[in-house]
Amino acid sequence: MKAIFQSIAAFFVSIFMFLFGWAMPKQDPPIHPDAGYYYDLFQADSGFLGLHSEAGEFTDASLSTYALIKGGYEMPISEADAIIERHFGRKIQNYDNGTSYTIPGTDRIALPGGCGYPEAYMVLIGDLTENSDGSVTGTFKNYSLDAIWEDYERRRYDTVREYLLSGKASNSPKPELLRVTFEVREDAGGEYLFYHSVENV
Repeated sequence: MKAIFQSIAAFFVSIFMFLFGWAMPKQDPPIHPDAGYYYDLFQADSGFLGLHSEAGEFTDASLSTYALIKGGYEMPISEADAIIERHFGRKIQNYDNGTSYTIPGTDRIALPGGCGYPEAYMVLIGDLTENSDGSVTGTFKNYSLDAIWEDYERRRYDTVREYLLSGKASNSPKPELLRVTFEVREDAGGEYLFYHSVENV
């Protein structure tokens, strides 16, 4: 009898919440069991934060920014071409694209003023979806280093990595959500990320 009354009560509570727009607080999605592995891969890729956009597509501007962040903000075009081929399987058509520029009289490119970008602190949440082309898609929380260090709870942990992977940083500081489609490839230089898209969620 008690179970029947509990079921009836739960039914009327759900109806009441629906009618008056009440809802239970949303729970943050869980951190993926392999989040530590992907955290290390993305943190090691210094050019990553120059990539993401609303549409998730890569432009000459975003690709040249990616190459130049990895190459020290000024580099030979041939080295930039090799970086983009390795991580994207394509070529930049125009290095004078409003973000990067060709240094006059040289075969080198640069970012104006040596623009700086924070490091990527990416925590994989939910599940990875396998795609038919061999890539995978995952949703990541991306935190900025400055915001992490300003957060008082950060002081309870020895490292930023431990703090983020603990799951305690769900909304403090507030992260960006990014949907990333990528592959993990390997060559003589070790494992690296090959990107298909990086999209703001």
